[in-house]
Amino acid sequence: MNQSNTVDNIIDEIIKENKIQRFALELQNTLSDTRKAEIKSILHMLEGSGIAKDTHDARNKLNDIYQKIDECALKKKWNRLQVSQRVERVKKYLSELIPDAKKRKPIEDQLVETIKSGGMTTAKYVTYDQYTGNILAILDLTQDSETKEYKLGKNKTKTKTKKQVVSDSDDSE
Repeated sequence: MNQSNTVDNIIDEIIKENKIQRFALELQNTLSDTRKAEIKSILHMLEGSGIAKDTHDARNKLNDIYQKIDECALKKKWNRLQVSQRVERVKKYLSELIPDAKKRKPIEDQLVETIKSGGMTTAKYVTYDQYTGNILAILDLTQDSETKEYKLGKNKTKTKTKKQVVSDSDDSE
């Protein structure tokens, strides 16, 4: 109940902020001196009562609520995440691990394609911390000791290859 009241208050404050913005816009475009005086007094009242400051705080509170919702959505086991969430987590992990976009792009494309095609669905391929919502390691992503460049191994598609091999052997029998 308390959170619902907070959200209602935040929405009310955002509505008030929109009113202030509309009055300010009208003030800029109004030619009538009497209307300008009325609008100035309304704006002075609204801003003087602290509503302008409160609405800014309301936006920040609303953004915090959305951020908490997003964080909670990512605090699941790897196999419970949606495909889009896995892709986003992999991209974040790779951007932190490999800052150079040119070197990161081919690896990122391979991993995203693997995820979208149904691969990397189990924790066997990804070490994922469900409490922080971050990837700790990816099984076949290794760093060459001499060149210090990252490379992706072939185990990502291992499950698909197995299925194909099994179906191929069934056809030949």
